[in-house]
Amino acid sequence: MKNIDGTSRTAAGSTRFRVWAQVTTTTKKNGTDTPWSEYYQSRTNNYFVVQNTAPGLRMANTSIGGWEPNSETNRYTVEKNGQLEVKWQVSDVLPDLTNRLGVTLASGGFPTTNFVYTSSSTFDKFDLTVDGKWSFAFTESGNYTVTLTAQDKDGGTVRQNWYFTVAAGKNVFILPHVQDGAKTSSTTLANPLLSAKARGVGS
Repeated sequence: MKNIDGTSRTAAGSTRFRVWAQVTTTTKKNGTDTPWSEYYQSRTNNYFVVQNTAPGLRMANTSIGGWEPNSETNRYTVEKNGQLEVKWQVSDVLPDLTNRLGVTLASGGFPTTNFVYTSSSTFDKFDLTVDGKWSFAFTESGNYTVTLTAQDKDGGTVRQNWYFTVAAGKNVFILPHVQDGAKTSSTTLANPLLSAKARGVGS
């Protein structure tokens, strides 16, 4: 049955197909003029629909390591404008793997990017997998979710996520400021907090 997935007989391409048992021997039944194919009549008329199997998906971030995606409560912390590279591996039956299998990367931090695999793409014929990678950077600090979606031609879909916290590119230090000649000890200031000013280091 699995070998039918991805062909014209999957649910997306055909409503159903019939399976039955039948004797095809045309020699005569012993002592009669009736062929065996007529003596044993087909009785099974079962109809089946082969449901499409969604692709398999593995993901990795080579800047951090490990195949497994992280969780929202265990975000990766990265720098603003830091170069990141994500990798994926999609597995499926051969007819789906080489017939416009689509991979989409989406996030609020960069434009949606699409990849399409066809029969001319490089794939592993033994493991029935295709690999891909993509580099990007977040230009603004904040929390981001990167979603990778793989979909075969029959609509089978699988998704995985990366969660990132993008830190500011520079730190800001708060230093006490006093007039020239004054003591630098905060005890000499009537209100040290009101006498402080921010000195930016970078932007």
